[in-house]
Amino acid sequence: MNLKQSFKALEEFGKLYEREYLHRIATESLTTDWFSAFDFFLGHTYFQGRRDALSLRFKEAAMTTLDEHFGSDPQTRISRFRDAIHSGIIPTDHQWNTWTNNPLFLDLQR
Repeated sequence: MNLKQSFKALEEFGKLYEREYLHRIATESLTTDWFSAFDFFLGHTYFQGRRDALSLRFKEAAMTTLDEHFGSDPQTRISRFRDAIHSGIIPTDHQWNTWTNNPLFLDLQR
């Protein structure tokens, strides 16, 4: 299989996933609200290879921490997310190794 065929196969799997799974959820919120999209992402990444009860605890802890920092209103979340980027709470790529005193990082460790 060449590269073009590989990308075509990947595209077809994406369409299949959309038809089989994404039709059950409100996909508009995934494309317009970063928090909903992140919640969806966590729901699919945390539930791999461990008991569902444990995965759910991790996901809920992450979402609770994010709610505390970004609020529950979508517009507030966007504003606070931008503020977090500009203030350094959300680090740039080269800052990840200096994140130990970051308040969001510390909350996620609880």
